[in-house]
Amino acid sequence: MNCYELIYALPGDANQEVMNDFNNDIKSKITEKGGKVEEIDFWGLKKFAYPVNKKLEGNYYFLKFFLEPKFLLELQNHFRISDLVLRYNFMKIEKDFSIRKKKNRKINLEDKSKEEINN
Repeated sequence: MNCYELIYALPGDANQEVMNDFNNDIKSKITEKGGKVEEIDFWGLKKFAYPVNKKLEGNYYFLKFFLEPKFLLELQNHFRISDLVLRYNFMKIEKDFSIRKKKNRKINLEDKSKEEINN
């Protein structure tokens, strides 16, 4: 199961009930496929840099979840065909990102010390 982060914007003039229903629908789609929603965060109403579907502002949401890769396309299609979603972006998050960063740093330090010895 992979970890994903999703950022999406709903219209700024959308009703709170409609947005809550959409968020609950997304959570249920993820859990139906055996996934797990770890975090959902409302980032607030923000202005767009340019009009998007004739809207000047949108309500931004952040969602962190775990899901099997074979079900991700189905979720992306749901966002693509939804009239309520103005913009969205899925990102796959590496689980061992911090570990890799530390390992790479250690390798780079070892390489530098070898270069100093050779010089």
